[in-house]
Amino acid sequence: MGVAVLPGSRPNTTFSLSLGVDPGKQVNYATPVVHRTSGGCFTGSSESTVFTRSCWIGNTKSTAVSLVVLDQVPVSETEDLQVNILQPKGLSKEGDSVSVVPGSSAAKAIWGSERVTMLKSGEIMWQLALEKGKEVKLTLDFETKMPSGQKMTGAY
Repeated sequence: MGVAVLPGSRPNTTFSLSLGVDPGKQVNYATPVVHRTSGGCFTGSSESTVFTRSCWIGNTKSTAVSLVVLDQVPVSETEDLQVNILQPKGLSKEGDSVSVVPGSSAAKAIWGSERVTMLKSGEIMWQLALEKGKEVKLTLDFETKMPSGQKMTGAY
């Protein structure tokens, strides 16, 4: 049993209230995988780094659940740094949104449905409908490119 303070709110409005960990949902967020490469004479003197982030979510409940999962990619503050989202495909700017439908080539199992949207400040939002007893792996791949000799901080 826990204690919570309810925020003041007007009638017919909504607010968020954490009720703690739900044992019917299992989440595993893996350590990011980092792969660095250097450019050659055709690409100029640049360095490219691909980051892969994976998150497994399981639903052990006896009913389907709806979930929102947030992650984030770096946002460039300079022209020297380019950030490209490789997976999920179709996300390049704020407001871009793509769907994954069960049974499509992007979904390997019938686990539910997913919509992925790129929000402001590089946030990536997955909206999931996860069927009972199913699990899904969410993958975020992004590439950073910058001139050789420069360092990026805070990307993983």
